[in-house]
Amino acid sequence: MANWQGEFNDQSQDYEYRDLGMRLSPGEDPPARWGCLLHPDELRRVIFVGNSLLVTVNGEQLTNYQLKNWLDHNVRVLQERLQFDIYPRLWRSRPVRNSNHREIEPYAEWDDFYMFDGNQHDKNFFVKLRRRPLARLHNWEVKSPFTGETLINLTDYALINYRRGTMRAALFNTGSYAGYSGMPIAQWRFGTGRHAAAHFIDYTTGYDHADRVPRELKEVLINRMTIDVMSAYGDGIVGGLANSSVSVGSLSESIGTTMSATSAYYGARIAEKQKWEENWFKTRAHAYSGVGFKVL
Repeated sequence: MANWQGEFNDQSQDYEYRDLGMRLSPGEDPPARWGCLLHPDELRRVIFVGNSLLVTVNGEQLTNYQLKNWLDHNVRVLQERLQFDIYPRLWRSRPVRNSNHREIEPYAEWDDFYMFDGNQHDKNFFVKLRRRPLARLHNWEVKSPFTGETLINLTDYALINYRRGTMRAALFNTGSYAGYSGMPIAQWRFGTGRHAAAHFIDYTTGYDHADRVPRELKEVLINRMTIDVMSAYGDGIVGGLANSSVSVGSLSESIGTTMSATSAYYGARIAEKQKWEENWFKTRAHAYSGVGFKVL
């Protein structure tokens, strides 16, 4: 078999998606199983039923791993467009310029620090992460943005809203029955108004298992995969064909051609699915991406 190059030709077929499980629990051996969001068999036998020329059973047109890689690509495109992660993504806090270099996992991504405002005492260390939804919090420290010196570790005191990607660490004097571990932290919080500090956070975004991805998002991905595969087939393999027929009696075959994009193979279906997708982004995408406001 030819060794074709490129991301879409990666022949690894781990449908348990352990590579995503590593992002949820880095260092865990064996890595967690994230599960399969949409299997190529579902595309072949359900989504594309009646269109055997699109994805043949023996894989002559598109192989299972190519469909898998194409889906993975579309998932990442969708989550970037929504600014709402679906596949788990591991974020590591980027070290400050004067601290030692930090080695991170090859599959991890850098995230910059979040400035701490010591004057907002009522916010209780409130942080809104740049990415959401939050799946796992690994480490949360307040450090000097100049030296990297750790001032306080808030990991064990985090109060998290996972879907919104927000965190607080509301610490108070809990009394003698629970010890006084919260007291020095609360006192430190009220004494940092004059000192520069920043939040350095290691976390994972996305869903913690494929089964928890909303059906609505899965439907968007199915629609996009149908558009892409039909477009690739209609434009690249039988571009220009409008219709074909075979007469069994005399064994004759006729083919009609066209220059119209919507009249070519699958053109009308592609156009309808594109309208559905456009309408979804207008009416439903805000449920995940949020609603932005601008002031002139």
